[in-house]
Amino acid sequence: MTNLTRNTFVDCTCPLINYLPAADWYRGGYDGDPFTDRYQDSTFMFTNATNATATFSINGYGVHIFGAYRQNHGPYEVTINGTSYGEFRTDDADAPKNDAVDALFQIQLFGIESLPEGTHEVTLINRADPEKNKTLIYVDLDFVGA
Repeated sequence: MTNLTRNTFVDCTCPLINYLPAADWYRGGYDGDPFTDRYQDSTFMFTNATNATATFSINGYGVHIFGAYRQNHGPYEVTINGTSYGEFRTDDADAPKNDAVDALFQIQLFGIESLPEGTHEVTLINRADPEKNKTLIYVDLDFVGA
């Protein structure tokens, strides 16, 4: 897999990002989503499949993952080189109630600038649990940077 290098940002449609299972990821905006234009380049990838992943490699000491936080977005995890850097959005109390008013777009879902210099594999994992919460099951990806 080719690496992103320092000070490089790429769109979610870049082939450097590997989405698995591929059949569980969808390109946003084709369903008439009225908020598509709030994403960078009006593009985003999304999934509602538990444990679906988006993986890419960077060369450097930092990584940033951007997406949205909408009324149906739930928990996700970020791993770097197989080590978890935590689960995020695990509490649905602060979930946006209305996308038109409360949703956040092009926000940093995760960022770190203190990795050892070198090549790192970064994975975004959807940790939705439909048995626990049937509403907050989506995660999306807008763009990533190193």
